[in-house]
Amino acid sequence: MGLLPFPMIEMRQQRALLGTDFRLGRFEIHTRPPEIRTQIIPPKMENRTPPPEFKVDMTTSREMLWGGTIFDVNRRIYSQIPGFVLKKIRQTVEEGELLADIPHESDPIAEIARRALFERAWDFEVYNRDIRNGGLVKVDFEIRQPDLDIEPGRVEFDVTLHKPDITYHRGYVRHYLKQKAYLEIIPPKINLLA
Repeated sequence: MGLLPFPMIEMRQQRALLGTDFRLGRFEIHTRPPEIRTQIIPPKMENRTPPPEFKVDMTTSREMLWGGTIFDVNRRIYSQIPGFVLKKIRQTVEEGELLADIPHESDPIAEIARRALFERAWDFEVYNRDIRNGGLVKVDFEIRQPDLDIEPGRVEFDVTLHKPDITYHRGYVRHYLKQKAYLEIIPPKINLLA
């Protein structure tokens, strides 16, 4: 008797396949730029300095041109009268001595008359002779101390910040079965007629 062949079992299998879908989460940010308002305040300066004082003293030049006041002229003239009187007394004494000198060569009366004819008149000094040309006008210029009130300027900023608008879109991960696993066992064919 021969050996009977052992029937073969046939097996077919299929692996399971898993599928994965995913999306990353993301932030969506909308921002508005800040608003900046600037105000410039200029500096202020207040000047309370009095103006400089300019003085011109022309008293000396007036004295030289017009002799000064009438009181100054009179005083100057009257102060010269004693000298004038002494000169005339001296002249009278000289004339008397000339007339008294009998053995005189020339005529003393004619000599006195000639002197009187050509004698210069007495010059009364009406003007002040002590005035020098360099000091006719006195000029005085007085500068005042500056009085300034300064308020410095400044720049003012007003900043308005806007909060960012943040939106979060959630991500996901999805797992699914793309292909089922299975095992198929196919039994051998049995010949019942044999």
